[in-house]
Amino acid sequence: MEREDSSRPGSPQTPDNEACPPKSAAPAKTSPNHAATSSLADRELERVKEKSEAGGALDPLALDDPTGLSVEHVVLRVGIAVALVIVVGILFAQVACKNMQLSGVPNFASGATESKVQSAIEKGVMWGGEVVKLPEGTSFTSYDSSTGTLTVTIDDERSRSVDGAIASAQTPVMAFAMNAFEDVAVQSIVVHVNAHVSEESGSFTGKSSDPMGEVFTIVWQRDPMESEKYTCTITGYDPMESAMESAGASEDA
Repeated sequence: MEREDSSRPGSPQTPDNEACPPKSAAPAKTSPNHAATSSLADRELERVKEKSEAGGALDPLALDDPTGLSVEHVVLRVGIAVALVIVVGILFAQVACKNMQLSGVPNFASGATESKVQSAIEKGVMWGGEVVKLPEGTSFTSYDSSTGTLTVTIDDERSRSVDGAIASAQTPVMAFAMNAFEDVAVQSIVVHVNAHVSEESGSFTGKSSDPMGEVFTIVWQRDPMESEKYTCTITGYDPMESAMESAGASEDA
């Protein structure tokens, strides 16, 4: 059998381009992630440009806030909040301490008793809006309700002169006496002050090796005719003698 020659005359021929028609190129697809990234980058570049034109310092690593303004605001707010917390904490602590002090301060208006005197010795008394404490070494001695006499004793281990002992005792004793006088039944406050004295003369020495002995006595009294009038008496103390002793001690030094 002879194959038909397609190239012979009269035989239809199909062009090469018609035999295999070319395929049209598929349109390029854009990734959604790429589009979102491009959009975010464009917005960020635009915002950076605006802030740069406004004179702000740029930090390229801070994608959310290249100028650092938000960080500064946050730090400022945190600093203010911390400062306020500290101030409020200090004020609260002061108020709490004040309330704790006042909670143990006795009120003699309802009557002077040994327990109230002990409380005053341990925790102090109110005077001038402040809590005033009696000197260390103060102890309750007695209370005679028939005469209205309240007696306490101070063992002064620290003072090095009679003047120093009086200075450390006078103001706290006055505050204690004024509080005790709130009880109308109390007529006098007697405070015996002991210190280290010489065994031979009984005079004040202030030396811890010497025995304790009474150096002077402070007495506060209510005037029986005028209830709002009070007098203070110090017995056993001679200012002139004390001055001479102080001068002699200075010369020896």
